[in-house]
Amino acid sequence: MALAAAAYIAILWWVFSTFLQQERPLAGAFPGSSDLTELALTGLLAWAPALGLSRSLRLPSETVVWSLYLLVYVPSIIVVDRLAGEDRLLPLGITLVGAMALLELAQRIPRRSLFGGALSPRRHGIAILAIGVIGSLLLIQQFGLDLNPPPLDAVYDTRAAYKVALADHALLGYLAPWLCYAVFPVLLSLGLRDRRFGLIAFGLAGEFLIYSITGFKSAVFVVLLVAAGHFAGRIVRAWRVDLRGWVVTVILAAGVAVTGFLSAIRSPGLTTLFTDRLIIVSGQLTAFYDDYFLRHPYFELRDSILRILGPSPYGQATPPSIIGPAYGVAVYANASVWADGIANFGLPGIIYFTVGLCGVLWILDAFTMHHDTAVLLGIGGIAGFVLCNTALLTAILSGGLGLLVVLVAVGRGTPEVPVRSPPLPP
Repeated sequence: MALAAAAYIAILWWVFSTFLQQERPLAGAFPGSSDLTELALTGLLAWAPALGLSRSLRLPSETVVWSLYLLVYVPSIIVVDRLAGEDRLLPLGITLVGAMALLELAQRIPRRSLFGGALSPRRHGIAILAIGVIGSLLLIQQFGLDLNPPPLDAVYDTRAAYKVALADHALLGYLAPWLCYAVFPVLLSLGLRDRRFGLIAFGLAGEFLIYSITGFKSAVFVVLLVAAGHFAGRIVRAWRVDLRGWVVTVILAAGVAVTGFLSAIRSPGLTTLFTDRLIIVSGQLTAFYDDYFLRHPYFELRDSILRILGPSPYGQATPPSIIGPAYGVAVYANASVWADGIANFGLPGIIYFTVGLCGVLWILDAFTMHHDTAVLLGIGGIAGFVLCNTALLTAILSGGLGLLVVLVAVGRGTPEVPVRSPPLPP
């Protein structure tokens, strides 16, 4: 595991510093880092939490913690080092190490199933399908049906048009994320598990609809996550072993390396979609949030449902809407649960929000663990993806994470052969 994490860190650092750093908006505003001692410190900070991560991915929370480590923690350390230097690397890095330690300790709290599901697999699928049909019809009624979706590298005009259309229908802003991150992924998971091709087809069509209307690239990632979770679950079930975290790390490292070589031969498209959008952007936004709120007042939760605590110092603006223009980011700069912690309370906010996240992950496990591994891996992947790109409260409410837990919890799981872990190497 330690070797796999070290390889991932080295490859990601190479791809970012060689092909992506020069593309960062306003990168010149930060002093770069090239000192060998600081490079060693960066590597140590990025690598240290890997020693305490769970070895296997059995529960959704374990997949979430691994996702946060690989897709937010490591790129944040690398990007802050390259763009901000040691002055910010140490305080931010040490705080993030503390956050990872809290998550790893929380994983040792025993889990127990609190709800075994009320609907049979057939009725469960029908109920979710009905929700998906109603939601899709509402979207089509409001936004129309476009069978010519935008290319992956040209979605921002579609996103802008979608946001304009939402101006007079604020409640519809919940609908697309709920469908994208909860309803259609559950349909896909159930269809793959039970080999119900109608559910699979409707789930795919639904994510296509979301992408064509909103321009959310996440609709593509969600399909890939559910498929990857299903097939990984089938493999570990057939072999009666656990899915090891180091296997996921090696696969991700290999993907980053491939995109680096493609960039080296002047074919950067996959690098932009995979390494940049999925991984590096999280680190970039963490650096921007840290830099901005070092010099500006915090939100202190006054942009959330807790705005009754008092007026926000930024009026109606939200952290993502401020960070984007401040650093020349053309898109809505929504970032991870840790970046949102910085926006609300500074570096201590990372710890506060991590404590809350530990409770959320316990609930996620308690209400979904009666399902089989193939479903749990996909659900954990989606939850991890949402939390890597969205504030905690936003992820639970408008981001669809709360709805995802409910939709999975109400269905009964299917019997599964108990997992038998192989003996650990000496």
